[in-house]
Amino acid sequence: MLDALAAGLRECNSKAFVGPKLQLNSFLENMLTSRISRRVLAEQHINLHNRRPGYIGVICTHLNLCDAVDFAVQRATQVSRETYGVAPEVTCTGDLQSTIPYIPTHLDYMLYELLKNAMRAVVESHRDGLRPPAIHIRICEADTDVTFRISDQGGGILAEDLSKVWQYGYTTINHQDSSTFSGTSDTNPVWGAESGTQYRMGGLGFGLPMSRLYAEYFGGRLQLVSMPGYGIDAYLNLKRLEGDWQEQQAEPAAPLLTVSGDDTCGNAR
Repeated sequence: MLDALAAGLRECNSKAFVGPKLQLNSFLENMLTSRISRRVLAEQHINLHNRRPGYIGVICTHLNLCDAVDFAVQRATQVSRETYGVAPEVTCTGDLQSTIPYIPTHLDYMLYELLKNAMRAVVESHRDGLRPPAIHIRICEADTDVTFRISDQGGGILAEDLSKVWQYGYTTINHQDSSTFSGTSDTNPVWGAESGTQYRMGGLGFGLPMSRLYAEYFGGRLQLVSMPGYGIDAYLNLKRLEGDWQEQQAEPAAPLLTVSGDDTCGNAR
């Protein structure tokens, strides 16, 4: 389904006079938020009657964050190796025993998309035949939330692209280049198990904006700190799904933060 949605978006945006005036980004944001709401409500209702140990509906009451990272790393590594023949090593440090009440499919999607982007950037920016530099993940637990920091050395994002990365459909991949596609089925928690026909290293332009949407839906946040010429730190902050909670309304995306200069190196990473 996301394939068809992305294809339709590209077709609309390709119209020289109409495309730029349609403002489809806000439409997609609202439509996908509504879709997430309906799916969460339906699955929660169904799973409340199909009780599983450690779950309240679709919410895992003690979701192990290190296990979630490991699962996302395995998936992203598989796709990277199928696409490029190599995958960067991933290290994880911090509060490795942390658990939070959360929906596993949402966390799986966000971590997978962030790791996939990081791996693609690292591999494509280090094609010198040497082992690509590792990706470092740090888990930091607080009283009411938890934060993942995913740090890569993939070259960062250019200044002229900073305002584009949160737009649905934006991608730097050439759709004529089949090397960025591999052949296993993919799953998106909004559309379900039938979403897409392939694992993708990239190309739809939905991974980052949808990951931010999932994070913000439950009161979290996704931010990128780019150091052009070096790499990116992605900060994924998630709120614990406990106590009172109110659905978050979609807001305009915040721009990426950019750091430059030698005096900022200690604070950037």
